[in-house]
Amino acid sequence: MSDLDWQPLVDACLDLAERGRGLVEPNPMVGAVVVRDGEICGRGWHGRLGGPHAEIVALEDAGEAARGATLLVSLEPCCTEGRTPACTGAIVKAGIAKVVVAAIDPNPRHGGMGLKRLRKAGVAVEEFGGPGADRARRLIEPFRKYITGRLPFVVAKWAQTLDGRLATHAGHSQWITSEPARTRAHEERARADGILVGIGTVLADNPSLTTRLVEGRSPRRFVLDPHGKIPLDARVFDPATGGVTMIVREDLKPSRRRALAARGAWLMELPPRDTLDLADVLARIRAAGIGRLMVEGGPRLLGRLLERRLADRIQVHMAPKLLLDGKGHSLDAVRPVASMDEALDVQDVAWESVGPDLILSGVLEKSCY
Repeated sequence: MSDLDWQPLVDACLDLAERGRGLVEPNPMVGAVVVRDGEICGRGWHGRLGGPHAEIVALEDAGEAARGATLLVSLEPCCTEGRTPACTGAIVKAGIAKVVVAAIDPNPRHGGMGLKRLRKAGVAVEEFGGPGADRARRLIEPFRKYITGRLPFVVAKWAQTLDGRLATHAGHSQWITSEPARTRAHEERARADGILVGIGTVLADNPSLTTRLVEGRSPRRFVLDPHGKIPLDARVFDPATGGVTMIVREDLKPSRRRALAARGAWLMELPPRDTLDLADVLARIRAAGIGRLMVEGGPRLLGRLLERRLADRIQVHMAPKLLLDGKGHSLDAVRPVASMDEALDVQDVAWESVGPDLILSGVLEKSCY
């Protein structure tokens, strides 16, 4: 690296990448800037699935100023043909002298190949380290898991009181947190490809599972309901809110299948096992093209998910309330824990104050990554 202070340029590049959140998944968020004499002369980001990549947008924005300049990109440029042409060819054609990348492509079939091709074409290549590289890697966490594994990147989200209750003993949970916190939760939904809840949540809260409080797409909705208990007038069936996928057992009664189909539901079928295999459920959701999945409960589903180490991140909305209900619902797991040594560690913890509430987010160290 030269004596130029690259950190502000990397921050600008990653800020651009963030603009694609909720619009490009399961593809990664990517930002790019063209730098000449320490100044940005071209900006770009991947703005929609199937649209031009960040590098192409930045090169077009820079025009002739790109010749002999440096291209800073948050993720290694692609070198293969897909929905769009390979970016490496466009970079060489534009006359870029140097490419600086903050993260390497996690796809094992492509990782490092883009940089190798650029070097072969005479373009200087460098990797940027430091905090910017860490942030770049976090941006592509969902894509990394999507492209390298059989499960989606799972964000487990729940709201609770200060004494750890997700609902009263009667199952009432609306509303634990304030409207600003609920709006913040909808922003997170808009960043996901899919959202999953269990039938208990539908029966207790009758949610629509949309992003009605914010602008942005609503994620594809999944309801885990092996025995088809969902009421046919549930809000998730409202045609104005889009379709819903019901996850049911293969041996569900034909009459119930027809009733669900008549309400516009798609059916995802599970083998009729005695014990639900959550990893299998997630694998099927991943096979349906979901890269980032929000799981919003309730206590039983979330507890099983966390117990099995199937969540990658958590997001806990905590309200300044004490329920003081000894039979109120908390996260429900099966396996008893005798020692703190068995606790799940949450890392990369961040706190956010939203209205009167606090939101904690972090990475689960022992996730099935």
